[in-house]
Amino acid sequence: MEAVSGLDLSGMFNDWIYSKGHASYANARWNNVGNKAVLFLPQTAVSADSSHFDMPIVIRFKRTSPVADTTIVLFDKGRNLYRVNNGVLSSPSGGTLIQVTLPFTPMTVEFDPFAEILAVPNTVTNTATNPFTYTIPVIAKDPAIALLATRVVDFTAQKEGKNARISWSVEQSQDYNAFEIERSTNGTVFEKIGNQTAAQNNGARNFNYTDVNIPAGIVYYRIKVIEKDGNNFYTKIASINNKVQESFVV
Repeated sequence: MEAVSGLDLSGMFNDWIYSKGHASYANARWNNVGNKAVLFLPQTAVSADSSHFDMPIVIRFKRTSPVADTTIVLFDKGRNLYRVNNGVLSSPSGGTLIQVTLPFTPMTVEFDPFAEILAVPNTVTNTATNPFTYTIPVIAKDPAIALLATRVVDFTAQKEGKNARISWSVEQSQDYNAFEIERSTNGTVFEKIGNQTAAQNNGARNFNYTDVNIPAGIVYYRIKVIEKDGNNFYTKIASINNKVQESFVV
């Protein structure tokens, strides 16, 4: 299978063939502002040898009047959510929150609407009168989940020589305590490389951080935003391609 697909399938076999248990997304929530929706999809491993199952997630957004729906496929890899487009994973979202822009304002959100994955909260029942009935789970809407775009207005990473300049801005700086800058060389495992205290004055504020002598290859950055109320969230992920010029001596 690996020879034909060109993919490393060891993770799939370790999770789903050689191990036991299954994944649960029973705490999934969503919210929206107009056609911008944010999904919170934390996974819990149930009766499992593994602490996490890397797996696809199918989500359907629906509107009843006028009727409209859109189905998206995500991939939960190491507790980071990715968009899937024609089998290709996008840049990771930076955690269990992911934001999407839809062609309409959604009214309901369904989890695994076509019964394609093994995960709670989907339920299949089999009775004599109604064999193999599938109940489509509806994800609860949670107004407490804020859209990323309404919290951090902008977040960018730009290469400047051997360094990276990280820039971000917020609309209301008085709502935050601090910003932790995190870096990754694989887009999955991040480490803290810096910290900035939020300004105490009201209103919009711009922030900058310089990462000196960045590693070779593709480098990923995100900001862990620590709020005054003790909550925290992550920005989207920005990346820099720091290619190394190879030289040859003849």
